[in-house]
Amino acid sequence: MRGIRYPINSSDKFSVSKPVTLFGVQLFGSEFGEYTVVTEVKDSADDSSIVKQSGSYASEKTKPEDNQYYGFDVQFDRPVCVKENKKYKLVSLIKGPNSWYGNQGRASVECEGVLFTFTSSDVSANGTSET
Repeated sequence: MRGIRYPINSSDKFSVSKPVTLFGVQLFGSEFGEYTVVTEVKDSADDSSIVKQSGSYASEKTKPEDNQYYGFDVQFDRPVCVKENKKYKLVSLIKGPNSWYGNQGRASVECEGVLFTFTSSDVSANGTSET
């Protein structure tokens, strides 16, 4: 169904074990894919918006070469500080062709001493989950 454009609501919840400054997120795309995206980080407790970014993006092949896929970076206009052990929602409304997706993901990942924990959100319309 390449080339068909429709909006997809993708959402996951996450928390971190230490305070982190979030500069943006990377989303899956497809080869030659062009997308219109609205991405928002929300406080899970009260659904208030922490940061919201919208724009048009073109997929590129990511690196490292041993784990390549097509995706694009959504960089926020201003960095966002997320607090430790607090749940946040990452919500993206994506309009564009079908995209790659991950499988056999992890519910948590440690990076530079920070544990990122992911849980499924009840608002995802495309099957996005922590796995």
